[in-house]
Amino acid sequence: MRIETDPVYQKQLSQIQQNQIESLNRTEAAQAYEKAERQTVRREQDQVILSAEALELRRLHQAVDELPDVRTKVDAIRDAVASGTYQIPEDQLIERLIGIL
Repeated sequence: MRIETDPVYQKQLSQIQQNQIESLNRTEAAQAYEKAERQTVRREQDQVILSAEALELRRLHQAVDELPDVRTKVDAIRDAVASGTYQIPEDQLIERLIGIL
């Protein structure tokens, strides 16, 4: 007894098998890629090496950040001069003038 298969069924079965093979290939490729990425990440580490000039700039920047903010004092003096309430520290002025002469 001979069993004949339907050509449409045979084509669908072939397409299903082809899709499964392609899906498997994509999955294996994705897994291989992820494995390679994980190994690469573990082996390599980024490094930054600063030059002497960059280290000096960083040190200077930190020193400037530690300086007191004089803008507040300048703003207060500016407001006092504008309102006419600023008192000139005469003894400091005299000491500075004597130091210049």
